[in-house]
Amino acid sequence: ANVYVDSGGILYRSTSTEQYKTNIEPILQNYSDNVLNLNPIWYRSKTDNLNWSWYGLSAEDVALKDPRLAHWGYPEDCYEITNDENGGIKKVLKPNSQLVPDGVQYERIAVLLLDVVKRLKEDFEQYKSEHP
Repeated sequence: ANVYVDSGGILYRSTSTEQYKTNIEPILQNYSDNVLNLNPIWYRSKTDNLNWSWYGLSAEDVALKDPRLAHWGYPEDCYEITNDENGGIKKVLKPNSQLVPDGVQYERIAVLLLDVVKRLKEDFEQYKSEHP
């Protein structure tokens, strides 16, 4: 199943069934075309093998271009450890904490690219019919 864990450790399931959706309509071209403004990057991770490198996107760049394509979360320093009512400890979000881009929803970018490719195919088919 499509799942992701947010910065607070909560597991979310992403579903595709229409039973959880309202106001279903086709994607507007300017939304799908906007995915072409994303900037692919090459990088090395600070936590993986330093000899490895990766391709991807920056969550911050994605959030600027289309916030719906980013995962959002609170940085670790937005939490404090306090005592709970049962004598244990709990992690509590500090007041005035701000959500920040924390990841990229790559699977949703594919949906937008599908719309772009379909329109390019239509344009190509029309061109072929006009220029046999």
